Amino acid sequence: MTFQTTKRSTVTPVSLFILAMAFSTCSAQEFTRKGQTEIFGMFQTMSSETISMFDKNWGVRIDFKADETFIYGFGIGHNFTDHWNVNTDFLYGSQDWSLDMWWVVPRTTSTDIFLWDINVDYNILKERLTPFVTAGIGLFNFIDDFDFEETDFSYNLGAGARWDISDKFLLKAIYRFTWTDIEDTDDTAQFGGVSINLGFKF
Repeated sequence: MTFQTTKRSTVTPVSLFILAMAFSTCSAQEFTRKGQTEIFGMFQTMSSETISMFDKNWGVRIDFKADETFIYGFGIGHNFTDHWNVNTDFLYGSQDWSLDMWWVVPRTTSTDIFLWDINVDYNILKERLTPFVTAGIGLFNFIDDFDFEETDFSYNLGAGARWDISDKFLLKAIYRFTWTDIEDTDDTAQFGGVSINLGFKF
């Protein structure tokens, strides 16, 4: 009787351990991103360094800095493999630009910005939680209070983490830099910010 009880008490934990290992192995084997399309909503912080430009209309130099702001948007992507994802996103927001012109008191103008990007993500791991890197190209559109409007080519680089919460939902956090050449500026304008994406896979 003692022998049977001891044997049973030994077999039960071993059996549970084997079942747990088998279940975790099956779960790991079942998880895949490959072939899934995803749609996502996103928001991103955005700020820049001081940008210097020459105004041809006034014949003077202007320095401006884009204050930190939030922009919002949505996107769609496709996982061609467990590692490679191609996606596009559309972002819109309003940003205050502080203008410093030597002949007048510094002032601020409100600028509407619109970004469209096509990006390629590389997920380093096949796991649900993975670091990833991203790069892309796109268009950067500005419209300000002075009726200045311009659309410029842009490119971006970033890195972050991706978490496939379930087979249907995902969360991404990215720090991304975007560069664009605004007309008449001395240097390439650099904008940086943290992006949070919440998506649905199907």
